[in-house]
Amino acid sequence: MTSLVAWQNKIQSDPLLANFKLTLAFNGVGTTGNTEWTGLPSPGVANDDLTMNVQNYQPYFHWISHTYDHPNSLNGLHKSDPYGDPSTPQMDSIDLEILTNQYVANGTGQNLDPDTSDTVRTIHLTDFNPVNLVTPGVTGLNDTSVPSYLVQDGVGYVVTDTSVLGQPNNGPNPSPNVGIVNSYAPSLYEVPRRPNDVFFNAANWSDDQAEFYCIYNNPVQPPYNTFSAPQILDFVSSDFVAHMLMGDMDPEMFHQPNLHNYDGQGHSLLSDTYDQTFSKYERFYKRGVVSLTLDQLGQGMQNRNAYNLSTATASVTGASGSNQTISISVPATAAVATAIIPVTGLYSAGAEAYGGQYISHIQMNRGQTITLPVSSVPLLPSASSLALNPTSVTGGSQTSTATVTLSGPAPTAGAEVTLSSNNAAAGVPASVTVPAGRTSTTFTVNTNPVAASTVATIFASYDGVSPSASLTVTPPIVSSLTLNPSSVVGGVQTSTGTVTLTGPAPAGGAQVVLSSSSAAASVPASVTIPAGSTSATFTVSTSVVLVSTSATISASYNNTSQSASLSVLL
Repeated sequence: MTSLVAWQNKIQSDPLLANFKLTLAFNGVGTTGNTEWTGLPSPGVANDDLTMNVQNYQPYFHWISHTYDHPNSLNGLHKSDPYGDPSTPQMDSIDLEILTNQYVANGTGQNLDPDTSDTVRTIHLTDFNPVNLVTPGVTGLNDTSVPSYLVQDGVGYVVTDTSVLGQPNNGPNPSPNVGIVNSYAPSLYEVPRRPNDVFFNAANWSDDQAEFYCIYNNPVQPPYNTFSAPQILDFVSSDFVAHMLMGDMDPEMFHQPNLHNYDGQGHSLLSDTYDQTFSKYERFYKRGVVSLTLDQLGQGMQNRNAYNLSTATASVTGASGSNQTISISVPATAAVATAIIPVTGLYSAGAEAYGGQYISHIQMNRGQTITLPVSSVPLLPSASSLALNPTSVTGGSQTSTATVTLSGPAPTAGAEVTLSSNNAAAGVPASVTVPAGRTSTTFTVNTNPVAASTVATIFASYDGVSPSASLTVTPPIVSSLTLNPSSVVGGVQTSTGTVTLTGPAPAGGAQVVLSSSSAAASVPASVTIPAGSTSATFTVSTSVVLVSTSATISASYNNTSQSASLSVLL
């Protein structure tokens, strides 16, 4: 996971790829500390370093449910039966698979795990939407009951495999960028995902080549049956680029072994594939890449299908630049009551900006005709720079002011610039609008406490261009140490020390090391400032002295130290 985050951060440092983000599917039972699932020699969550450190990784990804314990199939599963079901045990239920996984993800759903060996707790995924699901083996979609059970448990979008042919509720897109409405539960929308030749059981290219050779030699399929690993990588990445360049929305499919850092140098099957994919893409096209979540893909496909069914037509009248208008009509016989009609090249308030042109999205009803002026399209600017001031701040106590600048004045409707950060140490709004006619605007970058100096990259994306800037978020340092009282009678009185940081302590607290220059005054080895707090107190004990003595008390944290003097009197 450390390697995967580092690779994705590197990818996102490319302005064209700043909004690329992987979606990871998870099974919550793997977090429970049960050795049957973890494969570790000792039980207990504390022995699983991945689960214990999940918060270090989770902000970097979109997350999607893959059921709680990944049964071989959802076919035949039923809703939970509180009275028991001897023929189908209660634990083999849809509710366990869906609601318990939601509980592990973000505390919603319900913990229905009856296994006392499992420690079920929430791992607080911040980018998890319970409406999204990948069913194990793309199962359950043809079961007459399971789809409606999924809907009852809040699932709205699932995936289907484009390579499954001849089955209802499975297979490829009915038409480009359109998904499948489940026949048993129309509220369940299926987004076709693409298989590829990076195989589920391969963790390195030797594995993948062996599987590729097996498949394409049974039966023999020239020339693929002789492909070497480099040829397989070229073949798969070229396929990815072709889908990207044609605007295909179907997501690509990977599995956990494909994420393995196979050489200890940060390379995986997934990273190799996308490195080559993006290298090829940028030789053809210089516009930004966006990673949509499953629900965003599903909504986009539903919108496209509604547009197709609307059978909308349009005509342009008048000479270009001279009172030209576009007339759009949706017939009264349209199969849908309403649809969003995309019109590339039409400038209107709120129009989408991408690729150097505008795209208007016109909401229309069945039987409606509207006429719009085709005004001169203003020169579309792009995001040209992003600057931060200051570029180094203390996490949790200081902010930075960011200035995003466009290559030209913002259009009449303003320019909505999408913002993102690649590290949870620095947070930004989802977007900021450059007002009409202006070339720049500012926004605030908030920070969170950190235990070590952390570099966060901030991105500002508009019209497919994403300039970035780096912000160094530093841990707090010791700002002061005070003693009250500062003079005490040795062996009779104590003093209370207060150590204060320049900012809030990070998660886990800040352990401040204490010391005294004299045996007449003793302090604990350390004091911990709780997470989110800026100070803590400790007791300075004293001993009987023969002559009045001065003791220097020191507090050290993060390579900084502050001292205070205590007079110990006879």
